[in-house]
Amino acid sequence: MVKYRRGKSLPVDQESPDISGNESSSTTCTTTCTSTEDVFYSPILKPLSTTTPTGASVPSMIFNLIKNIVGAGVLGLPAGIAAFGDAPSAVIPAIVLIVWMGSMSAYGFSLIGRLCAYSQAQSYAGAWQAATGSGASKWIPTMACMMVTFSLLLSYSMILSRTIPDLMLYLHPQWHVSRVEGLLGTTLLILLPLCLLQDLQSLAPFSLVGIAGMVYTTLAMMIRYIQGAYQESSVHLHHSSSFLDDLPDESLPHFGIKGATHVFSTDAFLLISMLSTAFSAHYNAPKFYWELQEPSLGAYQTVVRTSFGGSMMLMALPAMFGFLTFGGASQGLILHNYSATHDSIMTLSSFAVTLSLICSYPLAFVGMRNGVLDLLEIPLLQRNRLVHGVTVGLLTVITWLALEVHDLRMVLALKGATFGTAVMYVFPSYMMIQYQRRRRQQQARSKQQQAAQLELMASLERETPWMVANAVLGVVFGCIGTYRALQIV
Repeated sequence: MVKYRRGKSLPVDQESPDISGNESSSTTCTTTCTSTEDVFYSPILKPLSTTTPTGASVPSMIFNLIKNIVGAGVLGLPAGIAAFGDAPSAVIPAIVLIVWMGSMSAYGFSLIGRLCAYSQAQSYAGAWQAATGSGASKWIPTMACMMVTFSLLLSYSMILSRTIPDLMLYLHPQWHVSRVEGLLGTTLLILLPLCLLQDLQSLAPFSLVGIAGMVYTTLAMMIRYIQGAYQESSVHLHHSSSFLDDLPDESLPHFGIKGATHVFSTDAFLLISMLSTAFSAHYNAPKFYWELQEPSLGAYQTVVRTSFGGSMMLMALPAMFGFLTFGGASQGLILHNYSATHDSIMTLSSFAVTLSLICSYPLAFVGMRNGVLDLLEIPLLQRNRLVHGVTVGLLTVITWLALEVHDLRMVLALKGATFGTAVMYVFPSYMMIQYQRRRRQQQARSKQQQAAQLELMASLERETPWMVANAVLGVVFGCIGTYRALQIV
């Protein structure tokens, strides 16, 4: 990008792990942004730099962003549909909501990347600082991103507490393991050692299991739905009755009369809040802009549009097939509706999801742990001696909550309704509006205004109503979604 300077460039601190909340993790820079008043970067003109690009290509970034977005939260969406409906027609407004919330999320993701292009911020907190002009309030987005990751890890532990006992029973009929035994054993023997590793790069390739597992799970759910394997009327299938015999009463398919029109009830806000969790990847938006091979808004927007479009499809299909199979009985973890002892293709899905969660867990945990240390303002030199204690403490809290809280749907909805809506909808719009206001004030003091500046400001002025609408809807969804999520408790 062409840079118009009247002062010094923005200093950039050393790299540190970002607060990650999805299947992939990486490192991002933290920008101090102490001189944003004196720098203007034009995203309109082409860069003059002749350096050789070293980042990732657009197709590679599209795949990475889809992998970052689509996680285990997708497996709770059928229960979100069941929150307001139990008739097959309920999937129609549910798919509309998936597309709508996905589009809102994509817009917020786009705003963050564009703000990074305008201000040269390298991280979410850096974008906030560049927009507000002060580092004093940087703890607000840091806290929000940290809590998003904390909630994600809690949902991971809750899912593991369900899948581990089922998998042990599938491996051997005599291996009866309770939720408590399964999660405590997994945490102490696997998760704790992984979270204490100094180098997590060896785990990064296993995050590919996540997206592969979701594609496989979607296909398996589609096959079981088409077969009618979980319908009482399909006893002609030799395996159907054994599948249903395995299920407890609360997991048996149940269909009623609450269809598409019931989306207008407040119960639909549970699904909306869960979608705010499902599409959450916004803390990594700066990384996806700056790690492009040739960072430009055109390439970035292509990545955003294609990735979120693909993610909508990967969320809509399992949500649809899961709900159409079990209706109002869809569990918070839809895999728990399927037979754990006889349905081999769905058990393989559980294996893939479990392996993905175990490998992704430490990648997300390190980001959350660093966020806690950042909030406590622990100097870097003192962190090494605190890492073990903080790790054990955080894992203890997460594991205890995972054993005490049983409704995954509530956790996903509450996370999305509170910190999710803030990070995805409210903060991006607020930051861009603040950046626009500060740039306008700077232009008023400037004797000479560049044409690129005028063009950018005019474009942002026209877009302001959309930013305000995105933020207001985020607040409304968050308030009502929080109220409904707390009613589940």
